[in-house]
Amino acid sequence: DAMSKRDRGAFEDPPARPAEQRVEEFRGEVKALNAQFASFVARNGRENTDKLWDSGLRDYLKYAQKLRRDYNDVLVAVDSSDPDAPAGSL
Repeated sequence: DAMSKRDRGAFEDPPARPAEQRVEEFRGEVKALNAQFASFVARNGRENTDKLWDSGLRDYLKYAQKLRRDYNDVLVAVDSSDPDAPAGSL
């Protein structure tokens, strides 16, 4: 075979991570995003009370949407196991 096993592996999907690890990764990403946004709000609440903060809000929503796409498997699994869970919550 002209292509080594290692070279073929570069074209294969990475092994699936355990569901619990994905959930924890998602939670970590959400916590970091929310901490950054809370810091943005606090800073602007002190320093920019006379300005609109829409750019920070757009950035937050853009990254939140990316997390929803990247961790859709986690959100679907959690939402399907808890009929009362709001979409995107853990």
